[in-house]
Amino acid sequence: MTMRKAVSPVIIAITLTAIVIAVASIYYAQIASLSQFSASTLEIVDAKLVKHYGYVRLVLKVYNGNDYPVDIVTKLYTEFKEVISKIETIPPKTTKTIIIEGKYGCKFLVGKKYVVEIVELKNGGSNAVGVECTGIQLFNGKVLILAPTTMLHIEPRHVHGKDKAGSMENVSKVVDGILEIVEDLGILTKVINNLEDWKYIVEHPTEYRNVMIINPFGGIVPIPTEYIGNPYEFIEKIGENVREYGWIWSHITGYPFYYASDGNAMVMLHKFGIKHFLGIEKNWCIITCGGGKQYYVYPSTAEIPDLRTWLSNLGYSEIANKLTDFMHIRFSLITHHVPQEWINRLFYTRCDKLSGSFVLNLGKGLYVHWGSPYFLQFSDEELGKLALLTALYAELYR
Repeated sequence: MTMRKAVSPVIIAITLTAIVIAVASIYYAQIASLSQFSASTLEIVDAKLVKHYGYVRLVLKVYNGNDYPVDIVTKLYTEFKEVISKIETIPPKTTKTIIIEGKYGCKFLVGKKYVVEIVELKNGGSNAVGVECTGIQLFNGKVLILAPTTMLHIEPRHVHGKDKAGSMENVSKVVDGILEIVEDLGILTKVINNLEDWKYIVEHPTEYRNVMIINPFGGIVPIPTEYIGNPYEFIEKIGENVREYGWIWSHITGYPFYYASDGNAMVMLHKFGIKHFLGIEKNWCIITCGGGKQYYVYPSTAEIPDLRTWLSNLGYSEIANKLTDFMHIRFSLITHHVPQEWINRLFYTRCDKLSGSFVLNLGKGLYVHWGSPYFLQFSDEELGKLALLTALYAELYR
């Protein structure tokens, strides 16, 4: 049997230090070589570069004072003499926001300041700035995952023989998918594994401002036993906390708040649960049951990268590739049954009347919704990832 020698921690430290020094030398030499640029007719108004683990995001604002549009290429120079670039057209007399983001990892290892250059494609004129790289968290609050152990035996897809609770089957796998992403992105997270803790959080929201709550039970909302006799009171408190304390509620599949459960009792709330959460008193449906075939068109936006592109840039192309141009989704929002100023973003829509996936502005917080995609195209783990990533996207681009 071959014996493997252990490498001394001192040797490792010396080697890493040498690497960092070498890379830093290359990087600062790169800055020096970029100190001279030819004149550009464009102005860099603002630039921000942030990094969190392997995720890098540049936001650049460029003003075109000309009477004609200008095509430019934006170049972000890394410390390894590599260039990350993007081509854009700046309309006349307009300030345009340019975003470059992705998981670039060690390409941004030691530098405190990086060079960003814009080059006009027609005349070659250029402008450059040094941008300080600061740390970032994709989400500055804490992610709370509702996973009371007394409820983990529930299979939402099979509650009462119906699929109104959600298209996931194994809640633990949904949680695993969420945990994989938060570990990857380094986001502060807590799994709420008992209902007493959940009760305390809802009743003491001042201690839990700006949290993101992910409910992996789909259409079943976890309710402490004390509230089972009056679940609407607890649901109303959740809705108030979203509006008043900046909570983000992420719903993944199923009819939201259709059931309330403490793991023993299962109370059917029908359409009234979501109405109490939203604080809507009128006696009409907010969410459809999704009977029949409903296909929703996937839209793209001009200024903000759409969800699919953002997921790919972040390194989760396996999820992004499943967000096809047409998707059959049950449990959709009837958009004209809520105040229009609430509507933040509609991912999948049909005739501007229904939305199978959307984001609502609720006071200081957000409600992020995914109905149930037909044909089980997402695994339970992928549903968890989709719930978290969509909520992160909604918060980042709210």
